[in-house]
Amino acid sequence: MAAILLLFVAPLFVADVLMGISTLILNGLFLDIPGNLWSAILANAVRAFTYAMLIIATQLFRYNWKLDDAAMVFGAGPVRTFLEITLPNIWPALLGAFIVTFILSFNNLYISFYTLGAVPTMPSVAWGSLRFGIKPELYAIAALVNAGGLFCLALMFALMRTGKVGFGYKEGRDS
Repeated sequence: MAAILLLFVAPLFVADVLMGISTLILNGLFLDIPGNLWSAILANAVRAFTYAMLIIATQLFRYNWKLDDAAMVFGAGPVRTFLEITLPNIWPALLGAFIVTFILSFNNLYISFYTLGAVPTMPSVAWGSLRFGIKPELYAIAALVNAGGLFCLALMFALMRTGKVGFGYKEGRDS
């Protein structure tokens, strides 16, 4: 069990530069695949999977599995138990894992640079513009990205204040 856990946590200890270079070597020398979008997605998924696994594992560690057993005792099948019991209780962890992995992949310059080459991504355009001067378009894109993130946070805050959405563990819900 410890060896399997170590295998899944290992990408945490590898620098992004090494992950990008190793993906380039694997795709170019061993698999004879040119750098493309799918190889960049796969390399980012390997890196982000570890963070997502850790976030979801903490929620599942605290999860009361007796709720699933009780649902199945009362006749719910595995799919219905998952959709009506498990998923509503662990969705904050799934959302958190999605947000963290999206931010990691969105900001990853090295993996995108080594796997995509000359294909412009947001981090590579920002890095390249440092050499020749930042253009106003980059400021506009950065403002839109920040406004989108601020809008998502404001929406989550409004939904939590109204009580339509709750995040995290609430004492007494599963006792």
